Amino acid sequence: MPRSRRFPDEEGSPSTFARLAADAARAEVVLVGDFHGFLRAQENFLHLARALAARGDLPALALEAFASSGNRVLARFLRGSLAEGPFLRLCRLRRTWPFDLKGLLRILRWARRSASPVSGIDAPGDVARRSRPLRERRLAAAIENALARRRNRPLLVLVGQTHLPALAGLLARRRVLTVSFVAGRPQGAPTHVFRRSPSGFAVRGFSPLLAEQEFLDRGALPGDSTDRVADHAARLARTLGAPPPDPSGIGVVEDRERLRRAGRLALRDGSQIFVRGADPCAAAEAASLALAPRRSKRAGPLSAFLEEVREAALGFLSTRLLDPHRVPRPPHRHLPRSAGFPPGWASALRGIRRGLARWLDRGEAGTLRACLSAAPPAVGAAAARSLGEVLASRWTGSRLPRRSVRRLLLSGRPSSRLAPDLRRAFLRPRRSSR
Repeated sequence: MPRSRRFPDEEGSPSTFARLAADAARAEVVLVGDFHGFLRAQENFLHLARALAARGDLPALALEAFASSGNRVLARFLRGSLAEGPFLRLCRLRRTWPFDLKGLLRILRWARRSASPVSGIDAPGDVARRSRPLRERRLAAAIENALARRRNRPLLVLVGQTHLPALAGLLARRRVLTVSFVAGRPQGAPTHVFRRSPSGFAVRGFSPLLAEQEFLDRGALPGDSTDRVADHAARLARTLGAPPPDPSGIGVVEDRERLRRAGRLALRDGSQIFVRGADPCAAAEAASLALAPRRSKRAGPLSAFLEEVREAALGFLSTRLLDPHRVPRPPHRHLPRSAGFPPGWASALRGIRRGLARWLDRGEAGTLRACLSAAPPAVGAAAARSLGEVLASRWTGSRLPRRSVRRLLLSGRPSSRLAPDLRRAFLRPRRSSR
C-alpha cells in the first residue's frame, strides 16, 4: 500500500501500548516527545507514567519546562510544604513557559500524590537563547544527573519533539527509548501505536481512552477524578468571580456504593470528597463541594439546613455549566431510593414547606426549625437541596449582583448570619419582575 501524502513519515510495524509500556520499563531513559502547546501530548506522557506505576515500576520524571536551578522549589511542592499558587510564583513558570499549564500541572499533581520524583532539566534562559546544540548538551547533562540520583527506576523525560534525535545520540551509552507523539492519524488506520525501530515507538492520534482500554483493561475513566474536579472547581470559581481552590487540597475518592445508599452524586466527609465514577455531573457537584466553605460541626437543624441549601445551590450552578437547560428537581426526587422513602416523608415535606414560607415572608424561623427537628434527616436534606436548586435557577435568570451571590455561597460566616442574605436572594427576583 502506498504511503499517505498527508502523513509522509509513516511509522512502521503496528504495535500495542502494552508493548510500549513493557519496553519503557526495561529502558533507563524514555524520551517522550512534547508539543508544548498541545495538551494531548502531555496527557500521553502522564498516561505512560501511570502505566509504568501500575506495573510496579514507579518512574522518575524529568521535565523540560523547569530549569535545573529550580529543583529545590519543585521538591518543596512535591513534599506538600508549598501550595500550588506560591509554587507557580516562585518558579515563575508563567513567565518562562508561555504555553498552557494545564497539562504540566496534571503531571505534577499526579507525581505529588504518587511520590514520584521530578527533576527540572532545562538550561538557563541565556544558554537556551545562545545556541541550540549547547542547550541540548545541557539537557543531556541534566538527564545524566537525574539518572545518578534515581537509580533502578526508569526516567521519563518530557522534552520538545525536535530535541529527540540529538538527545538520543548524546545518551547513546544508555538504554534509551524514544516515543514520538504525533497529532492526528491516517483515516481508517487500524492501530495507533507503531514500532519505528528497536529503540523507538511512534504514536499517532493517541488518546487516554486507548491506553485505558488496551493496557489497564478499563475504558471508563479517560482522566483522573481529582483533575476533573479541580478543573471544574476552577471554572465555577471564575464564573462566580472567586479565587479557585488549591487543587492539592482536593482529595477525591470514588465510592459508588456509599453514594448510591445516600442518593447523591457526590458528598464530602471531612477532608475527602466522594464522587460517583466518571459521571460529568458528579464531577461538577464534587467541584461545588470543593469550593464551598466547610460545614460547622456544632450546627443546629436550621444551620445545617441552610448549609445544605448553599451546597445545593453551588452544585446546581456547577452542573449548569455543563447543561444550561438543567431545571430544579422537586424534593421527593432528592430522596435516596435504595432503602425506600422514609415513613411520613410527605407530611414532613409539607411541614417544612409551611415553615419555609413563614420564614421567607415574615422572617419567623421558629416553625421551620421545629419542622426540621421533627422530620427525618433525609427529608430535611431533600427539601434543602430542592430549595438550593430553585435559588440557583433564579440567580441565573436574574440580575443579582455577583458580589451578593459570592458572599452568600462562598462566605465562611455562620449560617445564622446567612439567613437574611438567603431571604433577600430568594425574594429579590420577585421584586425586580414587577
